[in-house]
Amino acid sequence: MDEKVLSQFPIALPLRDVKALTNGIINTTDLITDSNGERYIFQRINTNIFSNTEGMMKNIDIVTTHIREKAAKAGKDPERATLHFLPSSNGTLLYKNENGAYRVSKFIANTISFEGKATPKSLEMAGLSFGSFIRDLSDLDASLLTETLPNFHNTPMRIEHFMQTVKADPVNRVSSAKEDVDYLVSLIEEASKLSKIKLPLRVTHNDTKTSNVLVDKDTLEPLAVIDLDTVMPGLLCHDFADSIRYSANYVAEDEKEYSGAGLDLEMYKAYAKGFIPAVSSIITDEEIDTLVQGVITIVYEQAIRFLDDYLSGDVYYHTQYPEHNLIRTRTQIGLLKDMIKKRSEMEEIARDPKLYK
Repeated sequence: MDEKVLSQFPIALPLRDVKALTNGIINTTDLITDSNGERYIFQRINTNIFSNTEGMMKNIDIVTTHIREKAAKAGKDPERATLHFLPSSNGTLLYKNENGAYRVSKFIANTISFEGKATPKSLEMAGLSFGSFIRDLSDLDASLLTETLPNFHNTPMRIEHFMQTVKADPVNRVSSAKEDVDYLVSLIEEASKLSKIKLPLRVTHNDTKTSNVLVDKDTLEPLAVIDLDTVMPGLLCHDFADSIRYSANYVAEDEKEYSGAGLDLEMYKAYAKGFIPAVSSIITDEEIDTLVQGVITIVYEQAIRFLDDYLSGDVYYHTQYPEHNLIRTRTQIGLLKDMIKKRSEMEEIARDPKLYK
């Protein structure tokens, strides 16, 4: 632990305790306790992924300030409604030196996150949290935010890059994934539909895993959405879709027995039951019409991203064995195929009038 870095933040040194938190896969994160017994989250940001750290922290500052102000007006504790980052010695929420970029946030006490396999209840609560996040930020001008990960959900661009990789076949793997390539190529038109529809640009989270929701440890009441690095302008249906992709597949993302992949409609319905009522006051007819299209598009997009990386020689995603990205691709394809079969049922759930009251 670099106390020279910590001395740049208003923390009482020396530290009493340091505990590494390993559930994140991008940043290095520690739970620290200062000499006064106050607890904080200390992070070293992965600048290989987030090169525009200033833009990212500006986004976070704008969003968290907005949420705190709304919570205070609603009579809620603003310090438990969102993350609160400490200013560094340079007056910003970020301290940088030759070794990296660092930040410190207050630890929100008596909270837990939804770790492990999702349940219908945890998924409903996550849906409520992420839906409320979008609703509470719906009066914030999305153009004020920086696109910290440019073209993150630019599906046509992802498709173009995928097709270039297939054509180049840089590490001679296309033959081992020919059936997967052919299937995904056959769906290009379907996957391109969403990009042709004009939809409201909103402030979205873009990483809606259930583990990114903090709930009260005693009451399980959803409190705060965390891991705000990917907050930027986006589409409502993308945030809806990401949670479904993460949590409503019968199998894990890298399950080797990928033949069991498919959409758990109970889990899909649970998330919709939380998310849709939360956004019902702000969602447009066009957004309702694209909820299911968004899910199919996001799963397709992730499938070609995994396959593109496999065909490129595993240069982006961390892998544990040579076929890891191919296995990931096939769990997405299995989910995608099942979603297409169940599309009418998904649409019926997403349009249920009871969810919009």
